[in-house]
Amino acid sequence: MGVVKGEGKFQIIYAPTTITYGTESFPGYYARPMNERARPAVLLVHDAWGLTPHLRDLCRRFARHGYVAICPDLLGNLQPYPDDTIAEALEAWAHVSPDALLADLRGTVEFARAMGFVNPEAITAIGFGEGGRLALLLAAAAPELGAVVSYYGPVRGEHGIGAPLAVAASITCPVLGFYGATDASIDDVRALEDAIPGSAFLVYPDTGSRFFDDQRPEYVGPVAVDAWNRLQVFLSAAFGSVEDVA
Repeated sequence: MGVVKGEGKFQIIYAPTTITYGTESFPGYYARPMNERARPAVLLVHDAWGLTPHLRDLCRRFARHGYVAICPDLLGNLQPYPDDTIAEALEAWAHVSPDALLADLRGTVEFARAMGFVNPEAITAIGFGEGGRLALLLAAAAPELGAVVSYYGPVRGEHGIGAPLAVAASITCPVLGFYGATDASIDDVRALEDAIPGSAFLVYPDTGSRFFDDQRPEYVGPVAVDAWNRLQVFLSAAFGSVEDVA
């Protein structure tokens, strides 16, 4: 277990973990402020590459800003683990049951709600790429979620995974989306926004997918910074300032 200081005001601890629910278990990673008072949590849902160093870094970044962050490795029991090519990642993704993916995410929500340092009514699912699609589907299946955020998550069904557009009527929590205009189908994104009352989907011009991952060539720094700042405003509006539980 590590302890770091850095961006944000909170000193944190972080470590690999084993997520368990029912008879299931799989690896994951978490980070949190050292203070154990119950606070909002973010459940990070990775892209098709699995639990990468970027996601671990993002867990620590959220924790330094006052959140409990947990990222389940939805491919953790898969061998061999996919490399960083899109083709191999999607090939690995195709070998995982969509029902199992959602079950593991619901299990992670259950696991997080049982943590004594998590406010069980203030959990946000934040997904990236394929994980963004799953986060939207999770919002429809898990009404206990407090909010959901999708970074460039496809909104139509693909790779055997369902379409958020098809379940939009079941999403009742606040929703925020970030998309790149050169990657996403604007019509699909706007259709999903229209189908979820009160949601907001931002589309950045001249930007593709995966612009938030600073360890990939698609990274776009100014867009990523803007999306991060807007995300902090969204989380504060949904759950209040984390400074209140410092």
